[in-house]
Amino acid sequence: MEILEAFDERTSKKIEVDIIKKSLLDRSISKNNKIRISYKCVGCDKGVIISYNRFLEKYLKGKFLCSLCLKNTSLEDELRDSDERWEKYNNKYYYISQLTEDEFEDLRNKIVKIDRETSIEDLIFYPTFWDKDKKYFTPLIFNIVKNVYWIPKSVYIRCDCCSGEYKQSWAYLKNKRFLYCPKCIQKADSRKI
Repeated sequence: MEILEAFDERTSKKIEVDIIKKSLLDRSISKNNKIRISYKCVGCDKGVIISYNRFLEKYLKGKFLCSLCLKNTSLEDELRDSDERWEKYNNKYYYISQLTEDEFEDLRNKIVKIDRETSIEDLIFYPTFWDKDKKYFTPLIFNIVKNVYWIPKSVYIRCDCCSGEYKQSWAYLKNKRFLYCPKCIQKADSRKI
């Protein structure tokens, strides 16, 4: 098992890997945390980003395989299966709450980073990945250079008004033509009064 990095999801602050390894032994980190772990799967050598609690479960069971290796499939097989399921699925309501590939490409130049990934140009976006654990479709991000995939949680965006950076949830991006930080929205609302 090789831990690549650890970070706090809320602040994006990097946590030393030695601290994480020590906490696995003495359980000094509470289960109420927002820590994300990036580790290398021992089966396929792909990098996987999961929560600390999920990583702790894998550590206690001694299973350091990613979900694809546990199912004995590759990412390509999973994407092919997702496409087949998508064709059968009544998909007219899915894109009400999820980004399409075109919407993602339109917003790509305004995105500073997704979760902790700053090299946006190296990312491939799959809007309809079938998550077998949760039994529903979800978006998936794949970094072709680092060979890492994950389900996006948060995004850092560049404000259209002041060019400042701010953090939002992934779902916030849907149906957004203009992206304004909370300060610019508050200024605009105060001018209306």
